[in-house]
Amino acid sequence: TPKVVQNRGPGKPGNQIDMHRGTRVFFGFDVANVVPNTALGPVVIAFEGETNYRSLRYGNNGMDKITLPALQPPRTYANRTLLFQRQPKGVFELVIGTSQQASKWQRLSLQQNGLYQMQSGREFGVFE
Repeated sequence: TPKVVQNRGPGKPGNQIDMHRGTRVFFGFDVANVVPNTALGPVVIAFEGETNYRSLRYGNNGMDKITLPALQPPRTYANRTLLFQRQPKGVFELVIGTSQQASKWQRLSLQQNGLYQMQSGREFGVFE
């Protein structure tokens, strides 16, 4: 995702990403209409051996927004492909993909008619 909200202050990589409205359903939330800047609830994310509750909300810009585990510089989510995989007990594993993985995930999404594009041009996909 090229666009990461710079929410952590100067010199720190951002850890919030905007997602297509309705992405919340993947994380187990209702698709019901809500007013902007509404907290939808916590998402349990497993990342690099740690499991944390991270917030999901409907932003002022009409997009679902998730807060990811914070990274320390020079690591960043910007211009990286992220994969969320459902795990047992409501946990979602987060993987920052290599370029080879990103190509594979894109291909799988395309093969299953699950590759989409946001108005900004950023692609996102789903696959089994």
